[in-house]
Amino acid sequence: MEELFNTFSCKSWIILKEDHAHKLVQMLSLQKRRDDLSWEQLLEGQDKTPNTLIFTSAAKGYVIVEGDMLEQKGTSIAELLSADDLVFNMTIDIWVPYMYIEIFDQGKLIRRLEYNLDVEADSVVAIESGDKSSWEKEINYTPESTLGYDDFFYPLYFINSLGIGMAELKQLYNSKCTSYDCASNL
Repeated sequence: MEELFNTFSCKSWIILKEDHAHKLVQMLSLQKRRDDLSWEQLLEGQDKTPNTLIFTSAAKGYVIVEGDMLEQKGTSIAELLSADDLVFNMTIDIWVPYMYIEIFDQGKLIRRLEYNLDVEADSVVAIESGDKSSWEKEINYTPESTLGYDDFFYPLYFINSLGIGMAELKQLYNSKCTSYDCASNL
């Protein structure tokens, strides 16, 4: 599990229904790079650029799309993709520390949860908008991060509430995925 927490300690990603992955490829005119490496291999190799998006294989009906560009453009992409289904946009940066989860539906942001560290008060500040989702009621903080700051790994626990457990995440991390280049300026 430590490998997963390390991997997600500074990442941005979108989770969408499996049958909507092609919509993202078309919307951004993505150019396929390769489909013969695992997510882990792509992250460790030289075949990833700031405009590379990595699509995992499906798990529990969802696809995870990860890429550096999503830190800045994830919100606008998720909003566009959510016209006809839920889309989740998430970021963790444990080194700030900072995290957020956004839930979009029908082209609108319906929920946002953000955690920041108030260094002066030595406490976590939560900023929320929208109604608490049904998935959030299922969240369980196990296993705990070996890096500490469990609150900032909340998006991983959220993914767990979608039915994608830590074992499935680890399997996705080690399985073949597809990488694309994005030339679009959203």
